Amino acid sequence: MKQKILLILFTSAISLELFAQRSLVDSLLPIVVKAKKNDTTLATQYIQLAFFYYQVFPDSTIYYSEKGYELSKSLNYEAGMMRGLNRMAVGYASKGELPKAVNYYLQSLRIAESLQDQKGISSALNNLGYTYRLQKDYKKSLEVTEQSLEINLKTNNTNALAVNYTNLAWVQEAIGDTANALRNTRLGLLYATKVNDQYHVAIAMHIAGKVHLRKNQIDSAKYYFTNGLANAKAAEVKQQIAHHFLGLGQVESKLNLFDKSLPYLRNALIIANEINVPEIIHDASLEISRSFAALKKWDSAYYYFNVHSDVKASMFSLEKESVINKLNYNYELQKQQEKLDAQRNIIWIIGAFSGVVLFFAYSFFRGRQKQRLINKQLLKNKADLMEKTELLEQGNQMKNKIISIIAHDLRAPMATLKNTVDIMDPEIIHTEELDMIKTNVSAQLDSIDKVLQNLLKWSTDQMKEGSKNAKPASFILNETIEQNINLLQETAKRKKINIFNHIKEPVEVFADETQISVIIRNLLSNAIKFTSEGGEVSIQVRFVVNKVFVMVKDNGVGMSQEIQSNLFKHHINNSKRGTNDEKGIGLGLHLCKEFIERNQGELFIESQLGKGSTFSFSIPRKP
Repeated sequence: MKQKILLILFTSAISLELFAQRSLVDSLLPIVVKAKKNDTTLATQYIQLAFFYYQVFPDSTIYYSEKGYELSKSLNYEAGMMRGLNRMAVGYASKGELPKAVNYYLQSLRIAESLQDQKGISSALNNLGYTYRLQKDYKKSLEVTEQSLEINLKTNNTNALAVNYTNLAWVQEAIGDTANALRNTRLGLLYATKVNDQYHVAIAMHIAGKVHLRKNQIDSAKYYFTNGLANAKAAEVKQQIAHHFLGLGQVESKLNLFDKSLPYLRNALIIANEINVPEIIHDASLEISRSFAALKKWDSAYYYFNVHSDVKASMFSLEKESVINKLNYNYELQKQQEKLDAQRNIIWIIGAFSGVVLFFAYSFFRGRQKQRLINKQLLKNKADLMEKTELLEQGNQMKNKIISIIAHDLRAPMATLKNTVDIMDPEIIHTEELDMIKTNVSAQLDSIDKVLQNLLKWSTDQMKEGSKNAKPASFILNETIEQNINLLQETAKRKKINIFNHIKEPVEVFADETQISVIIRNLLSNAIKFTSEGGEVSIQVRFVVNKVFVMVKDNGVGMSQEIQSNLFKHHINNSKRGTNDEKGIGLGLHLCKEFIERNQGELFIESQLGKGSTFSFSIPRKP
């Protein structure tokens, strides 16, 4: 079940449909990619880009939020740190990783409180309320959402009021408080319509449908779910589309029309798997199981009940609850401690102020001149040492890179030549076979010659100051891919691994062909290396806006989360032996990442231990 969900999620993750608010993403993404200055504007753009990926690609939300947060932190830009943490939490909440979400929301809330940013405080509180609802901590959810509502009423924040009222209604419906749920649903609809927020109009209609369904008012429930579905589709928000499909399926089940309910419920489950929303997967799979049971299709009923049970266990574990409770306790404890510390500090400051002033006045005039001279010399010595150390380190890194890439890229053709020589027994070989071998040897020598020329050009460029940029030009990607597949074919055959090239139509890109060839060769080589005998490696492309995404996928050993997080840390040796004890150099992926970034692209990794890995990178299409 989990494998199927991950497969569905991956195959859909690169499609055009994943990009809600396409026009806004199209305008922001090139700016972010080409940005040359690390300033608060870029940090804000990262966080804004993260917001537009919400609901459709939570991993991208987390990725851009982290970049925005880290940049804000380096600039001491607290408002950016606050918004980055908030958005990061939204991404983790969408993935069902609730303890992480709560942790980042609380960090965002602390910064907002220190800045006295009412909008930031209300946003963090409201999002915490949403997360507590997912955890079924309805009391805590109502408490923090009402705090957020109070702030937004005082500041007349109309946009946020629509969110507050719908979140309150959602919790009230869950606990059976139908009167207040309908009241707050109407208020949510009112404010959402006022600001033309189709998303929260859809949410309000979904909640209204749930309330009427709970009250067994079937016609009213169907009305709200049907109209809410239209709003959700207009807003292009898949999560709400799935919610309304689920509601319509539940309506048909209430009428005992189980054959009619199943298409709605399956649509809800498919979309929920696509965007990885555990809450909907949980409810839809349970409802499907009940429908199949009513139809006496016991195998299907049992299957979907197991899906429901798996998701339930991951969503509502005692471990998660314990972690979240601890986070809340530590947050409240720290707030109280800060109040006490502040009081003590005031008393201490008043008592010690006179003495401190006198001390510093004396010290300042006595030691100012002397310290200035010392500091000046120390700074000069430090600067000289850092410059020399940096130059030495750059030289060592360059030497290691050149040696490693030569070893890496020559391994495959040299192995083929060795195998060819091993079978050249003059007593048993035929003239026809000798001609074939000569042709094969010639082809491999040509490959080696091309590799050496490329490496020589690359290493020469690296040694030149100011030559580290890519030299983009238009070329047909298919040809480059096919050349590298041919180069590695013999290596794959020895492990009985099939390489499938799914790229049929010519794909024209605008990038540095030499660097792209090195990237593809490394990714294919790694895929073969970490795939067991009889496995498969495939390569395909997807088109997204003005980018081409190249994906190299294997069904090999995969990687743990810990290994993935350490892949690009220079101080950690990432060299691993392959499934047939093949040696690695540990620099291939560093080189790939460097070349991808030079070509205005990004590297993405999807991997599951024991299931395989997919490495994807983006490069520009021909302008």
